[in-house]
Amino acid sequence: MTSLGKKIRINKNRNIEKLSRYFIEQGKILEEKEYGDVSKREKPLGLSNLVSVFGSYEAMLKELELGPLAKEVIALKPKPKPKPAVKKPKAPAKPLVVKPAKVKESKDE
Repeated sequence: MTSLGKKIRINKNRNIEKLSRYFIEQGKILEEKEYGDVSKREKPLGLSNLVSVFGSYEAMLKELELGPLAKEVIALKPKPKPKPAVKKPKAPAKPLVVKPAKVKESKDE
């Protein structure tokens, strides 16, 4: 008899390989929302099943990077786009206005 933990690990490994092959076939790693829509039609592994096996979509992506087809999966991962440098516009300098000093008037006058 095999332990439950071993069965779960075997199930994860099968799913990792299945998902790796699917993403390689697609040519890219899909976003979670995109994958949810596709999984309803093509059924590589339903999104709800994926979450029950891996815990979350992000956890599944991390597992894919460690799986047997890791090199191919990492090559599919989109490169992060560099953020453009945002220059804050400088506020125009306020003109220096000299205020006249207040003169106190005495009550005697």
